[in-house]
Amino acid sequence: MKSGVKQPSATDKSPASPLKHAKMVVMADAEAQSQPIKGSDGPARAVAGAMEIERLELGNNYSRWLDRFTIVAKFYRWDSTAKAQMLLMRLSTALYDTLADQASPKKPSELSYSEIETALTSILVPATFVLAERYSFQLCSRKSGESVRTYAERVLKAAEKCEFINKDERLRDQFICGLADQNVIGKLLVKDHLRLSFKEAVAEAEAHSALVSTDIMKSAPKSENSGIMSIGMLKSSSKPRIKGVNRQQSQTQSSSKCLRCGTSHGKDACPAYGKTCRKCGKQNHFQKMCRSKFVVPNQKNTAAVQHLDEHSQSDHVFMVGATSRQPLSTDAVTVTLDFISSSDKVSIPCQVDTGAAVSVMSDRVWKQIGTPELQPSSITLTGYTDAHQFKMLGHFISKVSYQGKVHRIPFKVVRSDRSFALLGRDILTIEIDFSKADGSEATRVFRARLELIPDAQPKYIKARSIPFAYKDRLKDEIDKLLAEGIIEPVTFSQWASPIVIVPKADGRLRLCVDYKQTLNPQLMKDSHPTPTPEEAFSTVAGCRMYTILDLKAAYNQVELEDSKPLTVMSTPFGNYQYNRLVFGIRTAPSIFQRYISQVIQDVDGAIAYVDDILIGGESEKQLKDRESQVRERLEQHGLKVNEEKCQICQSRVRFLGFILDNGMILPDPEKVRALQEMETPKTMAELESLIGLVRFSGWFVPNLSHYLEPLTRLMRGRREFQWDSEQDEAFQRIKSMLTEDSALANYDPKKPVALECDASQKGLGGVLIQDNRPVLYISKRLSEAEKKYSQIEREALAIVWSTQRCQRFLAGRHFKLITDHRPLTYIFGPNEGLPTRVSARLQRWAISLMAFDYTIEYQRSQLMKSDALSRLLNNETARTYTIGSIQLPSTIISIQEVRDQSQDCPEIVLLKKAIRTSNFNDPRIRPYKAVADELTIESDVVLREMRVILPKTLRLSAVQTAHSTHLGIDRTKSLLRAQFWWPGLDRDVKQLIGNCKTCKMVKASNRNYLKSWPTAMDAGERVHADFAGPIDGQYLLVLVDAMSNYPEVHLTANMESSTVISRLRRTFSQWGVPRTLVTDNGPSFVLAETTQWLKAIGCSHVTTPPYHPQSNGLAEICPHNERICVSVGSESTQH
Repeated sequence: MKSGVKQPSATDKSPASPLKHAKMVVMADAEAQSQPIKGSDGPARAVAGAMEIERLELGNNYSRWLDRFTIVAKFYRWDSTAKAQMLLMRLSTALYDTLADQASPKKPSELSYSEIETALTSILVPATFVLAERYSFQLCSRKSGESVRTYAERVLKAAEKCEFINKDERLRDQFICGLADQNVIGKLLVKDHLRLSFKEAVAEAEAHSALVSTDIMKSAPKSENSGIMSIGMLKSSSKPRIKGVNRQQSQTQSSSKCLRCGTSHGKDACPAYGKTCRKCGKQNHFQKMCRSKFVVPNQKNTAAVQHLDEHSQSDHVFMVGATSRQPLSTDAVTVTLDFISSSDKVSIPCQVDTGAAVSVMSDRVWKQIGTPELQPSSITLTGYTDAHQFKMLGHFISKVSYQGKVHRIPFKVVRSDRSFALLGRDILTIEIDFSKADGSEATRVFRARLELIPDAQPKYIKARSIPFAYKDRLKDEIDKLLAEGIIEPVTFSQWASPIVIVPKADGRLRLCVDYKQTLNPQLMKDSHPTPTPEEAFSTVAGCRMYTILDLKAAYNQVELEDSKPLTVMSTPFGNYQYNRLVFGIRTAPSIFQRYISQVIQDVDGAIAYVDDILIGGESEKQLKDRESQVRERLEQHGLKVNEEKCQICQSRVRFLGFILDNGMILPDPEKVRALQEMETPKTMAELESLIGLVRFSGWFVPNLSHYLEPLTRLMRGRREFQWDSEQDEAFQRIKSMLTEDSALANYDPKKPVALECDASQKGLGGVLIQDNRPVLYISKRLSEAEKKYSQIEREALAIVWSTQRCQRFLAGRHFKLITDHRPLTYIFGPNEGLPTRVSARLQRWAISLMAFDYTIEYQRSQLMKSDALSRLLNNETARTYTIGSIQLPSTIISIQEVRDQSQDCPEIVLLKKAIRTSNFNDPRIRPYKAVADELTIESDVVLREMRVILPKTLRLSAVQTAHSTHLGIDRTKSLLRAQFWWPGLDRDVKQLIGNCKTCKMVKASNRNYLKSWPTAMDAGERVHADFAGPIDGQYLLVLVDAMSNYPEVHLTANMESSTVISRLRRTFSQWGVPRTLVTDNGPSFVLAETTQWLKAIGCSHVTTPPYHPQSNGLAEICPHNERICVSVGSESTQH
């Protein structure tokens, strides 16, 4: 040996010390780094480095061997000459002889390093046949006794040479198909196939395998020192509890097992003593040893977790929940723990993650709870799905409060850019009640059913297009509903209703379904009665304290039975059906009222009105007892309460339009506040509206005409309007009489009800009517922003605002909506589909009306009792809501530029004024009169429906920008219409494109085709091929399938036959060999090399007649658009 490292001789009496040998290697490495070794420098050290690599034999994996050789060569800093010499030294005799034969007449020592590497590649790396590799890949399946990890590695290795385009997707599919475990396959198939990756599928399968193994070990006899952690299987039919129990096994075992706990233990040490059996409800024994045939209903399953000692753990602990940004499953459960510190208490939502071995939180949550002192930890946390190792900061033990009990829980703290807290399997002292945990589970006791009319016909409306800016947020909302189990995907449905999305103030989207045209008209009417005020108040008669409980997302807590296919919603991401009762279904309020009435029907002093539950008590103690009974009933049914909206132990509450005050029932002052604060009329029109209202409202007021005489006197002879003290005194007297209880009708849910709504340029007004008597007056003054609304929007706002103010009277019943604006009867009609191109405001308001069951009617304004309330206003002003924003493609024009130019455009200035006054008689804006009801002003920009009306100075620029890629007339108009509108838009587009020189230059002349190819009946029956170019020195090889017209384009540097064969081989290996390939007579297609290869693979080659490119028209036409776009782009770049 010529190595610089001394080798032990055969005569050495003692073997070389491993430590000494390691030291020598380190010294050699350090010397190698300090002194670069070249071909003529340091041969001994070079040979020493080469000796660290095994010899290369025939049949070895040359690619892996060459990687290791390259690492050593880089470490020792060999140049090309040294690498060539060392590479030859590590060849076996047989391989060296083969290399010498191939290099002849040269000797191997005369070859350069790159030549040797190329020659060895041709010798050792066999030719790859992609189809054969893919065939072998598809045969992969899990062998008996093979671990999931080993099987996954085998699938991954089999895919190395398959040249898949979407490798991860193919890996995932083959892994699932070959698992051979139907339970695992079933769980993986219900996952979101668009989001589930190969790594995640492997992690899910490993986790399931680990759980099965754990269950087997639970049932097997355990050794005395067993430290295995057992996890009970969680049934999907009911939400379980996880209860931690720390049991120390006895060091000595008696010969017999205890009949109470099933284990061996010392005298008076039975762990079942004092425990309650979850089967029969009796004490002093466990469920597994129970011999009773009686089963206590509604017993929750629990899962026992043995004590987990950090010192008995491996150094690597796996986590699930912290690594995935997608929900773990539809059964994910979150509980809110109160972290107790010396100075404060912080509430943190924690996800229960049975896949995590320890409880862990991110450093962000750790800072939220006050950065408690950390202790060092040697454990490494690793994610299941991506093998990501989290940086451990330390661990601490925290005092937490949950359900009134204080516990101590150990937490590991890791550094993360996300905020999370996971409760792992190491929880020993905390009992988590899943029925009280945060979540969106449905009640399992009651299932709703939607009844169709006898002659119902399914109706399907496809998904509406949505703005691109909303797509990601809409997908997140759908994923959230999927994770919560509220919806599920469907592949086929006879019913489908379109969705409507509304932006929230926090940037998220509210997803609503428009059932007005599809389901609602075909549902049978549910006439279950709602409680009347008399029934409600008789229930709490004699009570002085009250509680009102508000149910959280009431409809979504009721699961549908066999009516789920009726609720399908169509979205851009597919169709989904609701598993729960959903907002917008006409019969939902009655269905829920029937259910909630059954839930609390036996509780004294409690009555429910849809999602509000009124509870009364003569004393605070009695009230709390009754509240506890109601909450217990709700808990048994799995119904959750929105604590933030509840009114607990109050002496004064508002319910059904009345005030309950310490045992007394008082009228709600809100019912007459609009009349009491009504302003004095200032014009004759306002006086006429006032008298009309008084005559309607004062039907039961005696001698009303006598008190009205000073007011009606002003209207005689159309004299000048002059308001003095006599009129003012009469006005105040009339207001006082109208606001007395005798003038207002008491609301009765069993009688028909109507709501009149009206709007003026100053405000809104509404009157709730029963039996032609007013029940409630409402009005409000418009804000400055609302005064700029168009008339149709002000009238629509009056309807929406009035229904919201009267919601407690209108929810859950049918009513009549009366307006004096006829277009709204079509836009807000309950059986009309939501207009897709109305303004964002009207869309949002139409969605809010979906919660009500109503019919809308038109009535002349002269007959509207609410007209005076909209003119003679109180001082209430509206809250300002953010409806949405205008977004325009920045490549075409900016919204700020539209605002600036609109201020200087006379036509737009006149148009804004006409929108506010509803007067379109000016000839300059006459073209807009036909679409007057569709025009609105948003952010000082005029819109038609949801499209911007551009000022004249920007219209030509917008058309030129839209046509910058030289699209045709129809595509250019379509691009503009999506965002803009103005009179004559189509004419402007045609005129500009007709004068475009570039379009004229590249426009192809029309030719007549003499004969067509026969219609292809199957994919791959006939494929057309052709070259396009050269374009910037490159060519496009275009392949088109004759049946589907599916094109595939390859970018090539030349048109040689070897290039054609290479590209065709890649395409055919992916899609299969076609029966016929049609090409022209280009040299690359007709050379013997190409034709022989096609014949060898069984593909018939047909060439077209010379100088007749139309014979291969499918391949000739396909790249036409690409050539135009590239050539036009090149020309635009040059200019």
